[in-house]
Amino acid sequence: MSLDANFNFLASGVAEEPLTNVDIEICPRTEDGPIVLRVFAEAWERFFKLELVSANNSFDFRFTQNGGPQLDIRHGQSVGPLAEFFTDYPPVGWFADGSSLEGCEYVELPATTLLPFTTERLTAIDWSGVNIRKESQGINRNAGTVQYRLIELLNDNPTYEVIFDDDGSGEAADVVAVCVQSDGERSTIDVEFYHCKYALGEPGGRVDDLYVVCGQAQRSVSWLSNHQKRTELFTHLLRRDAMRTSQGRPSRFERGDVATLMRIREMSRRCEVKLRVVVVQPGLSIAAATRSQLTLLAVTERYLSDTYEVPLGVYCSA
Repeated sequence: MSLDANFNFLASGVAEEPLTNVDIEICPRTEDGPIVLRVFAEAWERFFKLELVSANNSFDFRFTQNGGPQLDIRHGQSVGPLAEFFTDYPPVGWFADGSSLEGCEYVELPATTLLPFTTERLTAIDWSGVNIRKESQGINRNAGTVQYRLIELLNDNPTYEVIFDDDGSGEAADVVAVCVQSDGERSTIDVEFYHCKYALGEPGGRVDDLYVVCGQAQRSVSWLSNHQKRTELFTHLLRRDAMRTSQGRPSRFERGDVATLMRIREMSRRCEVKLRVVVVQPGLSIAAATRSQLTLLAVTERYLSDTYEVPLGVYCSA
């Protein structure tokens, strides 16, 4: 689901949260279980159930909030329950085979149009010394986590002007890396989104390891919806760092600083901004990759390519 940056969320008893600090995900479910969305920020979470309603030999749907104080959404001067907003503007859920569900409208991807992602395009990372069940490095930059190892690898590349830890509710990605390519008088800003996910067990063929991180990868294209959004990405990063440091916590910058990012933001108003998305999942094994996993990666790649021609990379285990 794409919303513009002017949406805010109002949870009882806590400060109003802008869209950039809020995430939405589908809760784990059984094959015949209901679809429940988790909407959350650092200080709160709410759950919304998709209910199918039979009426006059047809189906309709509605979202209802499951418990807790009502969560509202604001757009301009208009404020109303998020459950009603979801009913009017339902989020789109994507499945591993490329099919999608929007409210009660289910759309299948034609079976003959998609080839699985090839294992030759998977990149094996050395995860020695990493607990692959631990994803985030946290504010203390904990070594032995998936995110920490990724940042170590990125720091080996001297071309990045900015390496940014954006992990947390409302993130653009777990790690954002930025470099500026200059060709005479023309410059291009290359942005890389790295979406990390911990493994559910030893590296293998579990498709469940990829569902969430592929969904995050697909949502990345919302930052390319127009030129203003591409500049807003850098404002988002600056805002996220300011919010953290204002609380006396460490900066989100792993390389670069506020001045560097402000300069790049100003460049983005007149320069082309290109995006590359990388899924980072040590639970995926090249040797044991299954057709279901590779199909899900292919669905994600097609979505990124068909929207804004965004290339996809995959970091995993051997």
